[in-house]
Amino acid sequence: MYNRDKILNKLQEAWNHMLAVSESMMPGAENMISDISDLPTEDEFHHDLPVTEQGIEDAPVKDIDPMDIAKSKTDDPNIAKGIATAREKPAAAYKREKGLTNPETGKPYQTAERPQRLIHSSALLKILTPEGTEIDQEKLKQLITVRPKQIIAQNSKLASSGAAAGEVFYDLTLPAYQGLFYNEKLGKFQVVKTCPSAGACKAYCYATGGGYVQYEGPWLSSTRMINFLMNDYKGFKAQLLSELKSAVATAAKKGKKVVLRWHDSGDFYSESYLLMAFDIARQTPEVRHYAYTKQVDMVKKHEAQKPDNFIFNFSKGGTQDAQVDFETKKHSKVVPYVLFKDLTLPLKPEDAPILKDRIANHYNIDRNTLVTYDELVKMPVSKEKNKYNVIVGKGAGDDAAAREDVLGTYLLIH
Repeated sequence: MYNRDKILNKLQEAWNHMLAVSESMMPGAENMISDISDLPTEDEFHHDLPVTEQGIEDAPVKDIDPMDIAKSKTDDPNIAKGIATAREKPAAAYKREKGLTNPETGKPYQTAERPQRLIHSSALLKILTPEGTEIDQEKLKQLITVRPKQIIAQNSKLASSGAAAGEVFYDLTLPAYQGLFYNEKLGKFQVVKTCPSAGACKAYCYATGGGYVQYEGPWLSSTRMINFLMNDYKGFKAQLLSELKSAVATAAKKGKKVVLRWHDSGDFYSESYLLMAFDIARQTPEVRHYAYTKQVDMVKKHEAQKPDNFIFNFSKGGTQDAQVDFETKKHSKVVPYVLFKDLTLPLKPEDAPILKDRIANHYNIDRNTLVTYDELVKMPVSKEKNKYNVIVGKGAGDDAAAREDVLGTYLLIH
């Protein structure tokens, strides 16, 4: 009888644990799991996704073998040695030598498509077996399943935003394009496409280069973020709400207001995630929420549910651009380098009229609506929506994207 009771108790504990994990995952996530264990291709990521009983179409998720990611970094059986060798060579020469091309297209990988971005080299070296030939997957799991202590933060761009208006800007970061996580319910590694509608923007995505991938810290932070969100939907939401309310209280003591940018990389990769963001905005009416997005279909589908304190910027460069009326919908565009390559950045006062003329002609917009970022922040917010088009250069803040009196934000690549 003792053994029977003990077994029943263990089964009950296991059942309770399973229910708890199931309830904490993003709704519908378990229905998105496939049995594919190789690296995901573009076609696999763009297949038609099923809809759950709750009517929530969830994230595009695929199984992945971490060893495939590790081996994609080098042909050397000793991965540690291969990475060390690669680091000794200039990146361009190494890519040419290894012929890093997309087998589907025969063309070089776009920056964000390369699968090796899923595990940072420095992190990979720390989780290899002593022989340097295999990943210790338990160590990888322990590394990325740590819950973030802080969800919202400030980067250098946001730190300079909102000062003139008495505002404090925060943001949260997801992996750009795709992110690795460990499915704690199913006990396996998977990858989720965080920018499902990325198109031409993959060629110049700032979040797939620079400090985001050069250093282990930013990679690990964004990976832990997506792991938290995919495994503990309710916990993520509760922590984000708590942090926002704390930020509001701190800002209020200084006579300031809080603005939250949803993602300085990544996008609303699932409807359940978008609806979560809307609910958080409704629960924090004193916060102005805004986002850049290429998920046009999804946003339009749920437009009636969008709170008044949530602002979208449709970001040109995605696969759904044709569905955006850029003459009437708030948006952002990346300005071709050829339009300002002979000008000095940050933009000099004498160069501003020249660039305004070029942008007005190139995009066929009213020259009188164009202002520079420096000019915008000196202006009070107008009650008239979509009044200005703003040129945003290197070192400028993000005020234009968070203001409803701005129609177009024109970003100078730098």
